Amino acid sequence: MIKEKKILFIDSYHNSLYGAQKSMLNLAAKLKERNLEVVIASVAQGDLLKEAGDKGFNIFCFNLNHYLLRSVSVNNTILKKLWYLCVLLLTWCKILFKYILKVKKYDIICINDIRTCILLLPLIIIYQKKMIWYIRIREEQKKIVYILSHFFSIVIFISSDLQEATHLSKRTKTEKLLTGFPNHDLKFQETNLNEVKFVTVGSINARKNQIEVLDVFKRLDEKINFKCTLDIIGSYEPEDYDYYKKLEKKISDDLLLKYKVKIKGYSNNVISELERYDVFIFSSLREGLPRSVIEALQAGLYVITRPVDGIKDIILMDDLGFIYTRLDEFDDFTVNKISLYTKNKNLKLARNAFINKRFDNDKYVDDFLKIINSLLGKA
Repeated sequence: MIKEKKILFIDSYHNSLYGAQKSMLNLAAKLKERNLEVVIASVAQGDLLKEAGDKGFNIFCFNLNHYLLRSVSVNNTILKKLWYLCVLLLTWCKILFKYILKVKKYDIICINDIRTCILLLPLIIIYQKKMIWYIRIREEQKKIVYILSHFFSIVIFISSDLQEATHLSKRTKTEKLLTGFPNHDLKFQETNLNEVKFVTVGSINARKNQIEVLDVFKRLDEKINFKCTLDIIGSYEPEDYDYYKKLEKKISDDLLLKYKVKIKGYSNNVISELERYDVFIFSSLREGLPRSVIEALQAGLYVITRPVDGIKDIILMDDLGFIYTRLDEFDDFTVNKISLYTKNKNLKLARNAFINKRFDNDKYVDDFLKIINSLLGKA
């Protein structure tokens, strides 16, 4: 039955290729391997659809007004908010007229973010029996999430924390589904035993909180007897330029950071690059199931992280990482313990094996197909 079904994945972040988009493309690729017809859609042309097309997917673009895709913070006056609502209402009329029949042919429609829910709301209401909402991050607009949940047959949560914290309609079925990752064979690279290489990965913005990463690094550098360096891997969106400049200034104004920290930009091959490092620092303020933490462990790194959503599904043992809430938790005893876990090859292999098993791609796809089957049986 499932082999003949058509699945449409939609993500409105058309120029992003970070965790949520990578996870969506990974799942879509695995479903395609199992002979399902998969289409990737977005609300505008950009990096996401280009990447999907390059990977051999059929793609679909709604071509919505770019005014609706700007950051919410831009609509900071009553007039701008009213104008946004007017544009949104006109957009709803447009998509009903233009896309209602095009969307009808899909058996399953998987929405990847709350903005898509709002922008395509009329289609979601009409086709709610085939709608899945994949919640990948804790949404701040709790009332809106609750209202929108009424129009979905199933809501999938990416982690235990999200499932426990989100209030949905009682009629909506919920599932927890940890993201799958391709198995990665660890390749040891020559490392200097007298140097500890720190790294952080993620889009540069206030939510990812790289400025706090600098504070954590400084704290550790003061207490570790070896040479320490930090690389920041990631790029920024135009709306985050001010944060990027603030980060850059903090580095250049600090005599210690100036010579030890580098911003390296976006990387297409994160896991292979991570293998050159020893410790991964993650200070993000809001997540769902942080992909970069999983990739760091898969590369054998020890992880130092804030207790954001999803971490309790990942850091299950002390030798995987250290969860901090305050900078003063990095006392001498803790730092010595971190140092013990850093260079040990057996521990690196153990972290890699743990992630390969816990976030196995094939099991992930099997579980997703079970969810699809339950929805098709109800439709």
